Amino acid sequence: MKKLAILVSIITLLVLAKPAHAKVERVTEPWDLIGDWIIDFDFGSHWIHDLFINNQDDDGFSGTGGYQSGILPYSHPWTVTGEMTGEDDLMMTILYDNQNYEIYMDGSVSSDGTLSGDCTTSIDQSCTWESISGEATLFEGNHGQYVKSQENKKEAAKSRIGMPVKSKGHLKGK
Repeated sequence: MKKLAILVSIITLLVLAKPAHAKVERVTEPWDLIGDWIIDFDFGSHWIHDLFINNQDDDGFSGTGGYQSGILPYSHPWTVTGEMTGEDDLMMTILYDNQNYEIYMDGSVSSDGTLSGDCTTSIDQSCTWESISGEATLFEGNHGQYVKSQENKKEAAKSRIGMPVKSKGHLKGK
């Protein structure tokens, strides 16, 4: 009888035990926005701008650009700052150089890597916007793969992209 009780206890522990290979959730900041874009602002008429996102990290992204797309020097150069506010959602602020004018953009990244959304300005104009050139790329993998895929590996290593955020099944110290 004692052997049967021990056997039942062992079987119960094996059934209830969690596997040693727990599932790990990773930081999902999957969209890489760095690159050259052309953005169409629709205020009732179309204003085509260049956008160059040249820096992106966990704190957000930044770049430069200007109006009129493809014509240098720009009649209206500007800088942009932004951040991913959700897995596919983003916010950007464009500050025109030497002018008291800003565009506040809310939008999203579509599954095909295009950008679009709504915007308002510092003088209460409303508009919509969309990328007509450029493509965000989706990263799915671990941190080592992300670092390896980037040109500036030292900067990429500082990112949390692909890093575990929580593990299901393992409790530290238990």
